[in-house]
Amino acid sequence: MELTFEQRKRSASNTVGRIVYERIILLCNILVRRYFVLTASDLEECYQNPESFRHEQDMIQWTQKLRPCA
Repeated sequence: MELTFEQRKRSASNTVGRIVYERIILLCNILVRRYFVLTASDLEECYQNPESFRHEQDMIQWTQKLRPCA
């Protein structure tokens, strides 16, 4: 059975879309794991007093820590 041009084009588009989606997921995972790392003590502090934790994180200069947005 031979595929038409439109069927081949749609198949190629789906394949590329799947590859791009997988790549985006991979890159997001890398960003989160490397730059938004919270230690167990960070999580405990955040749970105990979220407002204070947020304020403290805001006060830390981005040059001092890799995770300024965490």
